[in-house]
Amino acid sequence: IGVSTYGVIAAAIIWIIHNLVTITFVPPFMHRRLLPGEMWRWYRQDLFVPGLAAFAAVWFVRLLTPPPALDKPLASLAALAAATITTLAAAILATPLGRCQLNQLFHSVKSSLKGS
Repeated sequence: IGVSTYGVIAAAIIWIIHNLVTITFVPPFMHRRLLPGEMWRWYRQDLFVPGLAAFAAVWFVRLLTPPPALDKPLASLAALAAATITTLAAAILATPLGRCQLNQLFHSVKSSLKGS
């Protein structure tokens, strides 16, 4: 109903509300039985820290790139690509598992280059 009345903006708002409700209300029920006592660590380590790093990366890219313009589609696409890559890298580096996986990848590439 919202999308047919208000268009794409309504879809985005509904999606954001759905995700906020899911992240707010589902974990307490889930963590009662599965991994009790881990919910706040999960919120902090797996949601808050990577989210903050991603937000900082987007803010940084936004400061460095011009606003999107319809008359400059390639520049806008480049800015979007830079924001996407920077945000993903920041979120991955903000998690212990992400850093561990990147470290393993780095060492495997390094050892394969030495072996060649």
